[in-house]
Amino acid sequence: NPVFKIDNSAGVIVNDGSFSSFDFRVESNNNTHMLFVDSGNDRVGIGTSSPETPLHVNQDSNDHAFKVTGGGGGESIARFVRDIGLSSPYAEVNIHAASGDPQITFRDVGNTYFSIGLDDSANSFKISEHTSVGTNDRFRIKDNGNVFINNSVGIGVESPGEKLHVKDASNNVNIKIETDKTD
Repeated sequence: NPVFKIDNSAGVIVNDGSFSSFDFRVESNNNTHMLFVDSGNDRVGIGTSSPETPLHVNQDSNDHAFKVTGGGGGESIARFVRDIGLSSPYAEVNIHAASGDPQITFRDVGNTYFSIGLDDSANSFKISEHTSVGTNDRFRIKDNGNVFINNSVGIGVESPGEKLHVKDASNNVNIKIETDKTD
């Protein structure tokens, strides 16, 4: 079994067969472990000789450690899926920029979606109960600082009965409204 093998059907193989217990590394001009495969622990390190997770990226300079570009056609740029021990639909987190609106969308196993991010056309930061911001907005901060909450607000109560519902367990509700106006 060779250490390095080029096979027409399997492609390029490093550490084939009995050599699979050997670590593998690629050096760059300034880093002896630019890419490192820890064969004994089944881990890959970028910029580290001791990866702590299946993929470990270490960047100590004043630059980005990780960059993903793309997302053509409005698709996610990155997707994190919890698929072990669950059946579809899986719990997932998507990072995308649909229509130029950078956002993160969360989906639970019950197929409920919430998105958080910027809505460029509305000049707003939003939290929406939808696959993208701008539809079914629950919370919005405009670029002028105005805040909008769609529905009711409960402080100390989960199901507010009014637009603003304040409840204190000690029956000592204190609400203060004041102004700086002097006349």
